Amino acid sequence: VALLGWPGGAALAQMDDDVGSPVSVTFFHTADLHENGADLTRIAAFVASRKDEDPNVLFVDSGDWFNKGDLTALETRGEAMAAMLGASDYDAVIPGNTEHTFGTERLAELIDRFGLPFVAANLAWPEGMEPEHAESYRLFELDGVTVAVIGTATPDPPGRTWPWTERDELLEFQPIEGSVRDVVATLEERADIIVLLTHQDMNDDTKLAPALPGVDIIFGGHDHARLHDVFFARGSDTIIQRSGAYGDTFGELTVVWDDEQIVDPAWRIVVVTDELPVSDAVEEIRQEYLSQAQ
Repeated sequence: VALLGWPGGAALAQMDDDVGSPVSVTFFHTADLHENGADLTRIAAFVASRKDEDPNVLFVDSGDWFNKGDLTALETRGEAMAAMLGASDYDAVIPGNTEHTFGTERLAELIDRFGLPFVAANLAWPEGMEPEHAESYRLFELDGVTVAVIGTATPDPPGRTWPWTERDELLEFQPIEGSVRDVVATLEERADIIVLLTHQDMNDDTKLAPALPGVDIIFGGHDHARLHDVFFARGSDTIIQRSGAYGDTFGELTVVWDDEQIVDPAWRIVVVTDELPVSDAVEEIRQEYLSQAQ
């Protein structure tokens, strides 16, 4: 496994006798996969092996599943990638702007057909079209620590046209800051760690963080950026991370909850190479769609 920016295994903080034992939580993060199915088979295998070793692992994605990759030429209208995502054991995923490519009805269909753990707090679906699997947030109990993962959605930029797509204007996007603030207010008494998934430029995330002090971690995408160290937004204690794009790399963030706050965050970028094993289940789905195209 090739690694970039690994800051070293941070030792657990020494805790007072009257404080609960520290709990380590690890997040694996992808963004802007853009239908690069071959790489996803290796990422899924890597994360699955870690989940087998450690129950305190969550796997999240920051959107842009469709367009540009090796599955795009199959012209399955997103089905091949959605099927692979559904088999990859993600805990939460959000839409990027490319998820509008095949229209709102198709997106809803794929979310439910493949059981995608879809989260988007600022998204209003047309009446009768909201997927059963769509939520504003998801809660996870990890060794006594409650983690909330809130999702957001980002529309295409104004004036963007995709001449080869079925894009429509059926979805309504509420401002992210206000929508997330309302959700955080309902979660602050329930969750120890609050995570936000976004699909917007890094500059937008750094502006958002100080406005949402209840959010501990932001995993972002859209700009295809890659951060090699733990990054704190100016004016806040919020960790912001970027994991790259196209399945070339993914991120691993480990934090320690000391019963009061996050301590000892450690971040690394994992480079996807042929040395990583392949998930048989996810690769079988990929090969099935490739064979249909021949």
